[in-house]
Order: sequence, then C-alpha cells, then structure tokens
Amino acid sequence: MENVNVSFYRYVLTFLHPAGTSRGILTKKTSWFLVLTDPGNTEKKGIGECGPLPGLSPEKPEEMDILMDQLAEDIRKFGTENVHIQYPSLKFGFDT
Repeated sequence: MENVNVSFYRYVLTFLHPAGTSRGILTKKTSWFLVLTDPGNTEKKGIGECGPLPGLSPEKPEEMDILMDQLAEDIRKFGTENVHIQYPSLKFGFDT
C-alpha cells in the first residue's frame, strides 16, 4: 500500500495477573499501537502492537515515541512495501 495514513498511540496494559519474564515480574507494560488506514476507504485499517519488553528488547521504552515518529515518517515517504525496520518490536507491530 503506497498511499496510507499512518498514526500511533501509546497504551499502558495493566495485567490481571503478574507476568514473569527472564528479567523479572511485570504487572503492567506500555505498548505502542501502529495504525495504518487506507485514505480511500477508512474501513480498511490495520493495527499492530509494538511492545518492547524492558530489559529484553534492544529498543528502550523511553525511545519509542521517537522511533514510532521515525517509522511513521518512513512509511509515508517510502510506502509500506519499501520501508526498512530494524527494531524487533516495531517490525512485529508493522507485520501484524
């Protein structure tokens, strides 16, 4: 999809039960949701979760707003077929 509207938003997930990782226990986690919309058909929408895990992901949560801005800019500039994504959580969100 070459011509696409791009946005993202941050959301704090609060777990009903603690979640264990190799780096400790999480009771909440911040995720960023990437939203791609077809400007010709706003019903055609994709939403992907970019959710780095503190201490496990190479991207740090405090960097994510900047990284998401850059990803949105790259998608607008290069389209969805030609964008290169180097960070795993951003790649996962884009792919889903």
